[in-house]
Amino acid sequence: MSTEEDDLLTREAAAELAEHAKRGKSRTKALGSLAWQRRNVSTLDKRYLTNTIIGAVQSNKRKETKTTRELSASNKRKETKLYENLLHSLVASLLQDLLEYLVMLLKLLLVVNHVTKKKLNMKTL
Repeated sequence: MSTEEDDLLTREAAAELAEHAKRGKSRTKALGSLAWQRRNVSTLDKRYLTNTIIGAVQSNKRKETKTTRELSASNKRKETKLYENLLHSLVASLLQDLLEYLVMLLKLLLVVNHVTKKKLNMKTL
């Protein structure tokens, strides 16, 4: 640092100290020597504060858990409903296919029966 910068810093520090002294003088005039005592700020009851914070956190966790449980129950109901609908549509489809196969089987049996009768009639002639 150059001497000019040192001089500038010294002047600024002196001005700041002078300002602080003026504030101290006015404070002493207004309040006397008690103005320089440290203020007695009431301290917070740390145990009370700690217990309050812990209680609030636990309460929030309970609310989150309850909400999560409700959501999971709702999701389970939705999944159950979805599976029921899917199962219902599959069963309906299978029943329809089964009915079609039974109709085809009956037609086939009728044809076989008819052919068998014709053969029997031909043998008897």
